[in-house]
Amino acid sequence: MMGSGDGVSPFEGKSLSKGAVKGLALCMFVSSLSWMVMRYPEQYIQTDYGGDGALILSLYIVAEVTVLPLAGKLMDMYGPRRMLSYGVPIFVVGSMACPLAGDMSSIILFRAVQGVGAGIVFAICLSSVGILAPRSQRIRPHKSMTAAFSFGSLYGSALGYWLNGVLGWEAIFIVSAVLVVVGGYLAYKTLPDGASGVIPDMFGSVLVTLLVLDLMLFSQLVNGYFPLVGTETLAMLLSAVVLVCLLAVRIRGSGDPVIPRIRLMHGGPFLCMFLVGFCGLGMVQFMMMFMLLGMGTDIYIASAMYLFMTIGGSVTSKFCLKRLYSTGLKPFLFMGPLILAVGFLLASRMMVFGLPAIALCLFVVGMGIGCMVTEILLSVQGTTPRSKMGSSTSLTMSTRFVGILLGGVTYKAIVVNRLESEAVRVLGEGGATVDLGWIVEHYDLFYDTLTQLFESSVQYCCGIAAVMSLVILVAAYFFTDRSDVDAPEFVDE
Repeated sequence: MMGSGDGVSPFEGKSLSKGAVKGLALCMFVSSLSWMVMRYPEQYIQTDYGGDGALILSLYIVAEVTVLPLAGKLMDMYGPRRMLSYGVPIFVVGSMACPLAGDMSSIILFRAVQGVGAGIVFAICLSSVGILAPRSQRIRPHKSMTAAFSFGSLYGSALGYWLNGVLGWEAIFIVSAVLVVVGGYLAYKTLPDGASGVIPDMFGSVLVTLLVLDLMLFSQLVNGYFPLVGTETLAMLLSAVVLVCLLAVRIRGSGDPVIPRIRLMHGGPFLCMFLVGFCGLGMVQFMMMFMLLGMGTDIYIASAMYLFMTIGGSVTSKFCLKRLYSTGLKPFLFMGPLILAVGFLLASRMMVFGLPAIALCLFVVGMGIGCMVTEILLSVQGTTPRSKMGSSTSLTMSTRFVGILLGGVTYKAIVVNRLESEAVRVLGEGGATVDLGWIVEHYDLFYDTLTQLFESSVQYCCGIAAVMSLVILVAAYFFTDRSDVDAPEFVDE
């Protein structure tokens, strides 16, 4: 997938210890946890300080994902151990400063600092497996990283809700800082020293950082600060197109580009990772909203339901990973979207039948995702020289995050627009002549009607997600081949 000619890796003969895997998995858990853990405590912080509490969530993820590609490139230059010594302190400083801040603006700023540290740590966790573990030994540590990421992101909301109720929102930042210090120490003491010493393409790094920043800001601002269809959206998307064109020119002319050169035929794993995020994971969050708002389920039960998605993912992932290097990636990029489409199709028809039906839908959705996510990452790492492992791994995960958030933006716009139009139509048929603003202000008068409309809107989006999941099949057919997992001329064992 990438170019060769990198010489002997400075990590030749070195390995990834079990202690390092445990430490990195704990760091991965904290970096993914720290986004969703503030989903409900932000309301209490806003009550204490005023201001826009939503930025406490959004600025963290914007900073984390924006810094990922650059952090991966710098890790190729300085090595995972040295970069860990930068990432953990930055995360801790941001975490400990938040409860000490005296106003909302300072908390938001320090959350962004925390996100920068999380992005560096996140890049190290996944890239270290590719750098230090031979291709045949990467499956087990990657399963640990995937489990840590899943538990942190899926159950962070419930943990944050509980910690806020028991100890207060300030304790959430302290707990995060302590956990990342423990994980960072376990990893740092066993990670080997070493770095490629290659000087990064700083101009290319600036371009890719601006591109990711533009897309991340768009995902957090659209639907809230400006509509999906409007001048602001057009301006931000045009900016992304211009940055992509400039980046393509830079990659072609640079001797060591910030993003490794990808031939068209071998860009499939990156494209498919984006689509998995957009089509599948971008929709999953609305199933939580369905349980909380539509069914009145409490946060703990709603979060526990995602255990079925985790179990479904582990079932298919265990089967697929054992066969990845013998069959290639393409069979799983055919099987996964089909299962994912079935899961969302079931959700579009069965979610109203209660929690057992939702458990089944999440299990099937998890099975579809389990066929693709870790398999795509192993495909990328299996065809990347160690000296470029940080860059390609971080790029892969950036495309996943951007896909998830842009998918969420799209589905949210569909839900909101359909909810608005249906609410006006249904209430109009009942003789109501008031506008939607009045309806929202007097939500209690129309609770049952609006709840039913919300449920039907989420179900409608599940049907769209089922259809869109099949786009991955098209991408897999045209943009993947056997060399996506088996390119021995690029493998640095």
